[in-house]
Amino acid sequence: MKREVIGFLGLGTMGLPICCNLSKNDYPLVLPTYRKDIDASSGFSSITPDYQSKLAVINDLLEKGAKGASSLEELVGMSDIIIISMPTSKQVEEIVLAPNGILNNARKGTIVIDLTTADPSSTKKLSQMLGEYGIEMLDAPVSGAVIGAINQTLSIMVGGKEELFEKCLPIFEVIGKKIVHMGPIGSGHTIKLVNNFLGGCAVVATAEAIMVIKKSGISPQKALEVISTGSGRNIATMDKFPNYVLPNKKNNFSLNLMTKDLGLYNQVAKDLHVPSFISNIVYQLFNIPVSKGEGDEEMLDIVKMYEEWAGVKVSGTVTENKLVSEATKPSSNELSCP
Repeated sequence: MKREVIGFLGLGTMGLPICCNLSKNDYPLVLPTYRKDIDASSGFSSITPDYQSKLAVINDLLEKGAKGASSLEELVGMSDIIIISMPTSKQVEEIVLAPNGILNNARKGTIVIDLTTADPSSTKKLSQMLGEYGIEMLDAPVSGAVIGAINQTLSIMVGGKEELFEKCLPIFEVIGKKIVHMGPIGSGHTIKLVNNFLGGCAVVATAEAIMVIKKSGISPQKALEVISTGSGRNIATMDKFPNYVLPNKKNNFSLNLMTKDLGLYNQVAKDLHVPSFISNIVYQLFNIPVSKGEGDEEMLDIVKMYEEWAGVKVSGTVTENKLVSEATKPSSNELSCP
């Protein structure tokens, strides 16, 4: 059975492992080889090692059979399905609405799958516009970080027509493990914002708690081991702190992205007339370092702010960490496509 040709836009730390897994499962790929996408879609600079390693992975995929597109218009025209993985809705809108973009150049029957953590209201508008041209859309944001993208264990929250979801399910099964159809278009993006709000709450709550633990003369590592088997366990106690904060490893998610997601969640809550006391406080906390020009730093660097306030140090204090869960063991920061 002939597989659909997939054009992929957004070759970042999440997008590249996803492309690798699609390639290994014999999906024909079309990848952008024009500089604008390589630079802007994932925030890489041409002088960084990350950029060079990313180019190496792209070249490897091309050698394994992926086609290169020299422009957005060419990529759109070559694709049956277009997967987008961008930092913000603004970039998705540009890809869809630009003169050389999807709306003006995709064939009738083309499917757009948006993996971006995006604004649900923007998603609904784009879907309606695309639908008028016979182009269908699913919003399918993912959760599970880079290690999940590499290991094909991402959680995928899908919004859109159920029959379209079923048609694209084989693709989702290649890149993820927990795949749920949430409802109509925009539902996936709404749930992803809720997910990231809860994750942000867990990080700041655990940061505050860890300062109390440290200043009480108790080992944060031992405390996390027992808390992570009790009623206070959460993603921060079970993964972010033992696997990243204590050993001071990168999580590859920026403060800018965290505040973007929290801001979108707050807007959704406001539009629905739902009180958002906690989310506003969490947003303000993450926005403190962003307002100081530190938005490109790691989201988990919020812990450093708590360290400064409390006058204690917890990040980087563990060199040989006993992982709470092997399933969340951090991956190498080097991009590769085995």
